[in-house]
Amino acid sequence: MKTKPMFFTLMPAVFLVLAIAMPLQISLIYKISPLDFVGIFSKLTPLNILLMVTFGWVSYATHSFDKRLFVLLPLLNLAVFANNYFVGAFGQDFSILETSLSSTAFLALSMSFYSKSIYRVFNEKNFRWWQSVPRKKLAVPLTIYTNANTIKTKSFDVSETGIFAVSDSDLDLFKASKEQELELCIHLNDQVLQCKGKIVRKAMSKGTYPEGVGIQFSKVDGDLPGWLQSQAA
Repeated sequence: MKTKPMFFTLMPAVFLVLAIAMPLQISLIYKISPLDFVGIFSKLTPLNILLMVTFGWVSYATHSFDKRLFVLLPLLNLAVFANNYFVGAFGQDFSILETSLSSTAFLALSMSFYSKSIYRVFNEKNFRWWQSVPRKKLAVPLTIYTNANTIKTKSFDVSETGIFAVSDSDLDLFKASKEQELELCIHLNDQVLQCKGKIVRKAMSKGTYPEGVGIQFSKVDGDLPGWLQSQAA
């Protein structure tokens, strides 16, 4: 079973908790009922409200792998440091030491997003391996058109979202750029599916897998899901 890494389950929850922590703190500190929204929000500063909204958005962005959060996180840290400084320096409920430790902890939390293994998940879909659809081992003839050549080969496996094409590393397909859009013809028994896609993986032979390239479809003209279901049957 393909299980999503804990980071992408835990972090949306963490930021959601941060979003609701401020009004809960107001409720506890000033002994205001949690249902008294007017009373609670009257105690929140514009910066508090901005942080709450931003925490909520980061929670959603983490869940949906929106890479724009990498632009927002540095700005969010500045806002957190500013808010915590004012709370510690001019407020009566927390000391400057407590708010400084809180700001440092939030910075450490934010930096975890910039680790190589996490960062690439946001930027490259093929690293979200737990989202991959089932592949079926099928050898069908392929015709692939690159910018310079027409290549005839075969598949090793096929899914609704992509295909693994067998290719020697000295052939033009293996040398094709990942940025280049390819046109493919998948030759089935009674039809030809016209597809477009890009190379997302180049692999040397390993175990039962041959040498070749993984191609992710951007467009499929035809009923590929239906054909795959018929093969499974």
